[in-house]
Amino acid sequence: MTRDFIGIFSNAISQAKNRAEDHHRGPKIGAEDVNLATGDYAPLKQEEFKLDADADREILEAAFRKLVLFCTEKSKCNVFLIEQKLVGPTRDAIDQLIDLRLIHPVKSRVTLKRNASGELYEAYMLDLSQYTAARKVHEFQIVDLSAADRDESIRKSSLIYAGN
Repeated sequence: MTRDFIGIFSNAISQAKNRAEDHHRGPKIGAEDVNLATGDYAPLKQEEFKLDADADREILEAAFRKLVLFCTEKSKCNVFLIEQKLVGPTRDAIDQLIDLRLIHPVKSRVTLKRNASGELYEAYMLDLSQYTAARKVHEFQIVDLSAADRDESIRKSSLIYAGN
């Protein structure tokens, strides 16, 4: 995450420096610069992914595409849930995608609002570089991890990712 922050921050500085001198914001970095820098950072993360994933690359790329589609088109949220007891290829892919910094752990123990069975879930966040464009999609929810209500906002069955 630190390397991502530095990379995005560096790109945001470049965005601000390359903008027209008569821009209303002047040389200050703003949210627009950070959003553009984040979008520009996605190809770099994909290139790192290809280099770091070696033998499992094709399997991981397919698993990651499915996960991104789930988040951006089905659940329309930057956070997703998986069952705590999940084992098998989906769990293995999730673990490797964490190592590759394409998804990030949010919370290790989540219960759903209306869940009589008592199933436990883990919450993860899709890397920001993967959903900057999706934020413009109608009703795309970005869970603010610093907000007081973050725990409540991730307790939805619509965020459960099964990986099928």
